[in-house]
Amino acid sequence: MKHLLATLLILIGFTVQAQNVFEYSIDGKLEFKVYSENESILHKISNSKDFKQDTPENVASSFFFATTNGLLSSLYLDKQKFKSHDDSDFEGDEMAFIMFIVRIKDVPFPFPTLLSLIKKENKWFVEKRPNQQKMTDCLMMFKPCVLSNLVEGVSMDNDIINLIFKTKSTKGVLDFTKLFDELVIIQENKDISNKLTMSQNLDCESINFKNAVLGKNYFTGIFKNTSIKLFEKQDEKIISQIKKNNDSIVLTSRLDFDFANKNYAVIKYNDIKTNGEIVKKSFYLYNNNDMAKPAKEIIFLFENLKTAIFSDLMPNLTKTPIMENELYKKTRGVYDVLNISKLFELYNNDKTLFVKYLDN
Repeated sequence: MKHLLATLLILIGFTVQAQNVFEYSIDGKLEFKVYSENESILHKISNSKDFKQDTPENVASSFFFATTNGLLSSLYLDKQKFKSHDDSDFEGDEMAFIMFIVRIKDVPFPFPTLLSLIKKENKWFVEKRPNQQKMTDCLMMFKPCVLSNLVEGVSMDNDIINLIFKTKSTKGVLDFTKLFDELVIIQENKDISNKLTMSQNLDCESINFKNAVLGKNYFTGIFKNTSIKLFEKQDEKIISQIKKNNDSIVLTSRLDFDFANKNYAVIKYNDIKTNGEIVKKSFYLYNNNDMAKPAKEIIFLFENLKTAIFSDLMPNLTKTPIMENELYKKTRGVYDVLNISKLFELYNNDKTLFVKYLDN
């Protein structure tokens, strides 16, 4: 028998792209549930019609009791490799994480672990994503009662109240990156670790919590296929799309990226008037109706700042002076890459940091 511990349903997804990595951050909805004793036990299934993918719980049962490689592979989004493609696009899809306990006969301690799932076309699939490690570490380490308090943002325990305060984003919702940082600190304190994490036991008797809560979290994703290029030579086809009069058009730079199953491309150019006046403008090579906030942020920054800021703020294996700059430190993402949402927020709050990058 396998015991389900808790499930976390997240209504937004993200993925990693290897080149030109830019993160973004948004608020995602969370549903957290701690299973009761009656519903937590997975009973063995053997009839093929009972292997279902309509709920995360049924996928968990099917995963543990699959009798053939064919049944097991059918549960994965990537049927051939039993693992995910790094370049899959998950923005807008529902994700679920089921934490469970494996108890092995004659072994005195349980094995907490986690199953990561994604919903595609009304079916749930097993799916592991490359940049979810900090979140899954938190889900696997903290006790369900503690996670319930953190998702709800309410607790009667002083240690958890302090943790809620330390792990809120600037918008007041749970930030798993901050929670991971606090987890590292907590594990250095044996008493607090025993109380809040599953390092020694699953005891939740001293902590009041709800079995089901709704909340939000500060969710980090990655823009796909991002590139920012300077024009080394002029593209007459693009110029013909822009030009409407006798003025001269000089293309300067181009931004391309994918977000939420849409391709975006923006051209920056100089419109040189007949009197010699230079006017800096942008041209969109896509339909920009109903543009999502993260896409608006990166396009705004590209249009208003020099392209050098994006390369300057990218991580470098060699330590450079800009890494000591407040602009660099305040725009780091989950894995030390440039977070566009943080850069956008910083620009709106303190333009003095951007003086050398303003594209006037």
